[in-house]
Amino acid sequence: MADTQARRWGHYPMSGLAGKTLLVIGLGSIGTEVARLGQAFGMHVSGVNRTGRGTGPGVETIRPPRFLGDLLPTGHAVVLTLPLVEQTVGMIGAGQISRMRADAVLVNGGGGGVVDEQALIRGLEQGQPAAAVLDVFATEPLAPESPLWRRPNVLISSHTAALSQHENERIVSLFIGNLRRYLGGDELLGRFAQPRICVGPSPN
Repeated sequence: MADTQARRWGHYPMSGLAGKTLLVIGLGSIGTEVARLGQAFGMHVSGVNRTGRGTGPGVETIRPPRFLGDLLPTGHAVVLTLPLVEQTVGMIGAGQISRMRADAVLVNGGGGGVVDEQALIRGLEQGQPAAAVLDVFATEPLAPESPLWRRPNVLISSHTAALSQHENERIVSLFIGNLRRYLGGDELLGRFAQPRICVGPSPN
């Protein structure tokens, strides 16, 4: 962004994804797809879900939430795809952020309140993690005075990561398909009985 505003033409070698470690917290349908794509880029993929059991394409290791503190230091990219429920509010706080790698990127595409934003701001100011990609926030829209707007190491997508020109078409198609399933007594698609990960906030 700074180069764009200054009309500066620079060249920056990228480190690449192959051989890096991706930590996916929340292995529902979105998290599983993130893990699959990470593996396709040659990443080592670890995951956290509610039970620590199960399998997923590309996920080498699955652990329950109590191992989160051990896994955070390994993640070059930490992707949150879990829902915001009472038990996940503030799950990523100062204590968890302090355990992340200094070169890590935190991505939140799940529930905004899962991350303690003040703790994240302090971490970003101190260089740990290196950057954050945020699609969701505790309060939306994000307040104009939030320091996150001004951080050069933060990318904000304003809760639009799931939007598509075909969104309404897909919603209608899913609804019609599920209506047929319901009338036929079949299992509905996209229905979750409970969150895939459910933990309380850890002490900061």
